[in-house]
This record gives sequence, structure tokens and C-alpha cells, in this order.
Amino acid sequence: MTLVLCAGFLVAGCEAKLDLSEVEAERQKPTARFDQFQAAAQSDGRMLVVGSGGVILRSTDNGKSWSRTELKVPGEPLRAPGLIDVSACSDGSFVVLDIGRRVWVSVDGEAAWQPRSIDMVDEPLALTCDPKGRLWVVGGFSALLVSEDKGVSWNDMSFGEDAMLTTVQFVDDQYGIVTGEFGSFFVTEDGGQTWDSPAVIPNDFYPQDALFVNRREGWVVGLTGLILHTADSGMSWQRQDSGTEVPLYGLAQAHGRIYAVGDHATLLIYRDGVWSEVPRDQRKFGYLRAVLPVEEGKILVAGGAGTLTMLDQRDQAIPFSEKVASRTK
Repeated sequence: MTLVLCAGFLVAGCEAKLDLSEVEAERQKPTARFDQFQAAAQSDGRMLVVGSGGVILRSTDNGKSWSRTELKVPGEPLRAPGLIDVSACSDGSFVVLDIGRRVWVSVDGEAAWQPRSIDMVDEPLALTCDPKGRLWVVGGFSALLVSEDKGVSWNDMSFGEDAMLTTVQFVDDQYGIVTGEFGSFFVTEDGGQTWDSPAVIPNDFYPQDALFVNRREGWVVGLTGLILHTADSGMSWQRQDSGTEVPLYGLAQAHGRIYAVGDHATLLIYRDGVWSEVPRDQRKFGYLRAVLPVEEGKILVAGGAGTLTMLDQRDQAIPFSEKVASRTK
């Protein structure tokens, strides 16, 4: 009996104290390996990156430090919303799109977020806040909805076609563009009061993103590395060689350059009429979906596997601070 008690004592005495400091340090970082960032926007020196799991990252110092918020579905504290898009409005507020047919509107400088339902049948896929501060949402079954009160009420302007609309953009307060499945292409020249389809994007093109830099010139990207360009307001489209066959998910303009992002950490830049890939350097082997311009010619890219990387004006990766001001749920 004495030997048994002694053995038990020895086992207990040799057991190491559980050290959770590294776990806690990892938890306090602004990003996690499981983060799947989907979109980014900026306004008045503030940057927002949103993704699945209800994650919103916010920076007020050009990406040097970030605060992290994790939203929860209203009435379901254990379930997180899937955040797929974000737009900055002219009044300085941000609006985030939730795949669960909601928008989240920032309150008090992003100190809080208000969820507001979208009255639509199918899932939303993209949103924008136009220069007049109105919200536009597009989605399945050619859905097009507009709200003049930040999502409190909605006006349905859907086109009544069986197509997924994937992008919506206003280049000024009157001219807007919507693109989608089967080459869908709609334009408004009166601030969204009426929409017409003057042409279609050829070969039933399915744009993952579209970017117009003015009323005449724009690009769309697709799932097999395809990039199409128009210089006549979408009346005709020409294919541009992307140099890749990987899916491309996003387009952005930064510091006078056009960027395309996609799977396998693909980052393309358009210069002098030619697309070329930016050297990968420290970018992770995941997808990229968002690009934001930062000071001094830098850009921020975000995507899957917690990717949040800043690139300098020579297109070389530089480290960013993992300091986090706060982490709230």
C-alpha cells in the first residue's frame, strides 16, 4: 500500500503545469489561420476587411495595427454570419453584406454594428453604396434591390431573369453597372431610376468581379483566368492575356494601377496594356479576394487562410504589425 501511495505522489508531483500563454497569444492576434477574408473597403483613413465567421478587421493607421470584431447572428449567439462584401458610404459609414440576407451598418465609428434584413428570396452576392448614400444589393434570380435608408426598407428593382448577378458599381452619381451570369450586363444613366441592357458580355461569360474606371472603360474577370476589357461602355469586349488559368475573383484600382486577384495567391497588375504577375514573396498559398491602396504606394491584399499582407511600391512583401488594439465578440 505504501508503494502505491508513493507512486501516486510521484506522478502527481512530476506533472507539468498547463501553460496556455501561447494559446492566448495566438488568440489575441488580429488574424487566424482559419480566417477566410472576402472583401475590403476604406474611408477617411479607416480600413475594413470582412470575411466568414462574422469577422471584421478594422485599422485606423494604414494597416499597421488592427482591431478584430466577431459578429453573431441576431438571436443565435453561437452562430456567426457569413460576411461577403463591404462598401464605404459618402457619410463615412460602412455597410457589410451578409449571405444570410442581411446588411450590417456601422454605428459610432464602427463601435457597434446594426443588422438589417434584406427582403429577397435568393442569396445576395454583392453590394455597393452609391455616391448619394443609397445601398444597392444584387444576387440570385437577377435580384436588384435599393435602400435609401441604410437597409431599413428596400425597393425591389429585379430584372425577372434566372441569372446570378454578381457585381454592382456606380462610377458617379448617375452611371451604374451590374454584371452577372450568362453575360448579363445592365446599365443605368439616371442614378438607378431605370436600367437597360445595351449589350451582353460574349460567350455567356460569368464575371466574378467587374471594375469600371469611368463610363467607358472597364474589366471583368472569370473562373479560368479570363480577363475581358471594354473601352466602349460594354458594347464590345476584348480578351486580354492574363498569363494564368486559375480562377480570378477580384479587381481593384490602386495608385493608378489595376490589380486582379485570384486562387493560389495570384496577384496580377495591369501596366502599359499588359497583365503580369506580382512576385509571390511572402504571400500564402491560398486565394486572394481584396486589394486596398495604402499610403506611399503600398497595397494591402487579403484572402483565404488568414492572408493579410502589405506590398510595397516595388511589389515586394513587407511585414505588417500583428499588434491588435482590441478583440471583441
